[in-house]
Amino acid sequence: MSRPALDDLVAGVDLQDRALALVDYNAMTRRLVLRIHFDAAGASASDIRTLVFDGVFGLHCDPPAALAPLGEEAKGDIIRLDAKPRKGGEFEIAFVYARRGADGGAPTTQAASFHALDARWLG
Repeated sequence: MSRPALDDLVAGVDLQDRALALVDYNAMTRRLVLRIHFDAAGASASDIRTLVFDGVFGLHCDPPAALAPLGEEAKGDIIRLDAKPRKGGEFEIAFVYARRGADGGAPTTQAASFHALDARWLG
């Protein structure tokens, strides 16, 4: 079951401080998949929703590996995720999150901005 997500992101759905379970960018398919915990304390599988961006282009990351997979022990917390409609029908997406490694060190801010043709919630 899926439903459109771009209207939610334009309206400013509150995703701040939500934990990321997965960051998966595939340049060949131009798709970005984010799995997001919607329960702050020890989310189970039913508390995780998937956000899929299709038709991703114009990607800029800071640092360059900002969309690298989180890995088994790494964690991420969303700082900002929003969208703005553009004249050409695409949407400009801003995604900022804090990544913490398995060693429990200080989090590093990761930022990605890109355009997407579509986005949808799964689950």
